[in-house]
Amino acid sequence: MTRNALPTAEQCNQYQFKNLLGVKGTLSIELSVQNSILRFVLLHFCRSHFKRPFTSLYLDIFMSSQAVPKMASPAIQQQDNSAKMGKPTNPPERDAGVVITQVGLLTNIVMAAIKGVYGYSVNSKTMLADAIHGATDAMSDTLALAAITWGSRPPTSQFPYGHGKIESLGALGVSAILLVGSLSMGFNSFYFLLVPFLQGKQQGLVNQEAAVGTFVYAGGGLLSHIFAIGISLATIAAKEWLYSATMKLATECKSTVLESNALHHRVDSFTEVVIICVILTSKLFRHVAWLDPVGGLFISLMAVRPATEFTASALRELVDYSIEEEVKEDIYLCSEDILEEIDSSGKVVVTSVTGIRSGQRNLINLEMAMPNRWTIDEASELEIKFCTELEKRTQNVCHARIHVRPVEAKKEIRLALSLSLIFITLGSSSGYKTLYDETLRKMPPGEASLDIHSELLAPILIPRVSGTDGSSVVQHHFIQYFNKHLPEWTIQWQNSSAKTPLGNSKVHFSNLIFRRRPPGVEDASVSWLTLAAHYDSKISPVGFIGATDSAVPCAVLLQMARNIEGALQAKWGKDPGEIKNGNEEIIDGIQILLLDGEEAFLEWTEEDSLYGSRSLAQEWDLPRSPTSAFRTNVDSISLFVLLDLLGAAEPTIASHFLTTHWVYERAADIEHRMRNLKLLETQPRKMFFLEKHKPADRFTESPIQDDHIPFIRRGVHVLHIIPTPFPAVWHTMQDNAENLDMPTVRDWIRIMSALVMEWMEVGDLYI
Repeated sequence: MTRNALPTAEQCNQYQFKNLLGVKGTLSIELSVQNSILRFVLLHFCRSHFKRPFTSLYLDIFMSSQAVPKMASPAIQQQDNSAKMGKPTNPPERDAGVVITQVGLLTNIVMAAIKGVYGYSVNSKTMLADAIHGATDAMSDTLALAAITWGSRPPTSQFPYGHGKIESLGALGVSAILLVGSLSMGFNSFYFLLVPFLQGKQQGLVNQEAAVGTFVYAGGGLLSHIFAIGISLATIAAKEWLYSATMKLATECKSTVLESNALHHRVDSFTEVVIICVILTSKLFRHVAWLDPVGGLFISLMAVRPATEFTASALRELVDYSIEEEVKEDIYLCSEDILEEIDSSGKVVVTSVTGIRSGQRNLINLEMAMPNRWTIDEASELEIKFCTELEKRTQNVCHARIHVRPVEAKKEIRLALSLSLIFITLGSSSGYKTLYDETLRKMPPGEASLDIHSELLAPILIPRVSGTDGSSVVQHHFIQYFNKHLPEWTIQWQNSSAKTPLGNSKVHFSNLIFRRRPPGVEDASVSWLTLAAHYDSKISPVGFIGATDSAVPCAVLLQMARNIEGALQAKWGKDPGEIKNGNEEIIDGIQILLLDGEEAFLEWTEEDSLYGSRSLAQEWDLPRSPTSAFRTNVDSISLFVLLDLLGAAEPTIASHFLTTHWVYERAADIEHRMRNLKLLETQPRKMFFLEKHKPADRFTESPIQDDHIPFIRRGVHVLHIIPTPFPAVWHTMQDNAENLDMPTVRDWIRIMSALVMEWMEVGDLYI
């Protein structure tokens, strides 16, 4: 055959269906891979748009028509810390699930047989390919089922942690095949698009038209098309019924396997809809061969990303990558509940949760701190009770290993437990409690339309180098904002001056202090929750804005103050005589510090940085009046919360100091609850506060130099809310308004407002 020879009619018939999705190659193999990829893409679409769970745990979702009943929860041994897999149990709902799954499998076999017989009788390449695909799909199904079954075997002496990694290997193989298939489909589709240019434009178009000139049925006409459509419609009806019945059972028994299998039936019906569309399109239209490779290329691009994700997920399981933070959070919360029930003394705490995935299950390591006076028998008894309860309340833990350490074994743990005990004591005596969900829902949303042009943020998004006109403009904006929206707050200035490396003349620095306390209460008896941010910007490069550094943190604090003002007025009253905490010696108040001179003028050193905070801390460290409740103003700071570098998307906040980790935990809980209640706009890959379960022995001296340094050196407890790593725009001209993520900014306002409301115990005023 010459390079430009026309294909025969038989070649056109064989080539046509392969071309419908832009894939060339051996009919049975390529169509099988192609249909699997199409179903894989549709399943990924269902997961994205219908919020259905999908993990490599359930390979049979897209590879099999038969579901595997979920293994029962493992029975944890009473003599050690590990768990052994129990035998599968079949409650009535699970038996019904097996029946409906078997019905689905039988339906698939029957439909495949009908399509095979009909395809052979009328020489339908499409139906024969679909039947062959069913056979190859069954073989893949068998391999996947074998991996899952073998991976669910109980631990043995040779495999003390079970066989879950075998299932991970199966997941890697299947996802890798899908990835290779999708890339191959994309390559072949792209190649077919180039045929007119490789063979000569005119002759290439003739070849394409010849490819679509005869439809897939060499042995039938209109009647064949009608019968084929009828088979597809029958398949759709059967699959939709199976979807409805399976989903109903999945809801009743809360089975993720059945739910996923139900989605599998729905995907099969979608596939049949595609086949019907192909039949009708090829019958009604001609000269549109180029649409097939375009569609194949588009499907390939859709398939590559999820296939890559699942391949990477399987690889992470095989290399013992850590379980997700959400899983750690759930196990930690469950552990806390169990300890509250079995340990009335409250002296045992979980200090660390780690784990890895092994197939369907998780291998968990928990670290517990117990009193060092406990005997081995006492510790062992509590450990057995804990493991038993953990097994009852979790379904995906196959091996729980507990490491016990005495409370006094490390100074850090003793300090952390002491602080936790103080926090609990203060909470029980002063009425401190977490916010109700209803409070979070009714909390003022603040400036929902906050953007770079808003009244609050826009005036700060200018160069504001210390001692310049821009700095004065921003100071005036802060004063006007409080006078207009927060008249109950008092305003103080703390001025200083210092020489910088840029010259002999002194630069003037101005710290602004905004305070809110009950009417009629003197500052000498107030313990201040202190929230701080610096408002100055770098002197170079010229024109540097510093949107995250730190215009946004200042805006967050101002809007937060406005959000909570109504609750503070309800608690304290506007009349000086209505002081609800009047009988207490020390009253909680709030002060916001907007600090000047944080940035270095030439190069960051202890002398060329932190001009404003160093001056303020030094002044506040002077002795007070003997009648004051605190020796110095520094001593009156109950907590110093410093915000910096906020406003970029996907921030991750580390817990820097053990002494304030319990406050960090409160912030993490607030974020977690607000996300569950759909009260936050962003959907980050990780929680903002992602180190809630940081072990006590992991705390080291923070290397970050910021405005908290002069205060922490004087014994102030600091919560440093700063992303690590720093935003990519840090100290560049790109740190401007255009690169802010405003949903993240608004979420910071909501989280900080809730945290301060909880600290000030004003949450119940919104119920």
